[in-house]
Amino acid sequence: MSISPLTKIGADQVDINRPCDVALALRKVQLAVVSGDKSETIELGGERVTYTKSNASGLADLIRHYEGLCRKLNGRAGRRGARPVRWR
Repeated sequence: MSISPLTKIGADQVDINRPCDVALALRKVQLAVVSGDKSETIELGGERVTYTKSNASGLADLIRHYEGLCRKLNGRAGRRGARPVRWR
């Protein structure tokens, strides 16, 4: 028995093995959630989570995770913060 890699994120059906597609679908959900009083349900890896404005930070964390996987897949370095300034 094989498990389908397809999952529904918002209105999109995406392959979880394609992190760039997952990140894009999650961004669409994020826009819908933060731009109104709408809630969105995501089913990912057998778990179902409903996001609202009150837990939008969890959605942002999930987006960062998939954007990182997407960058890695495309051979781009990870995101880094600003370098600290050293004064002498």
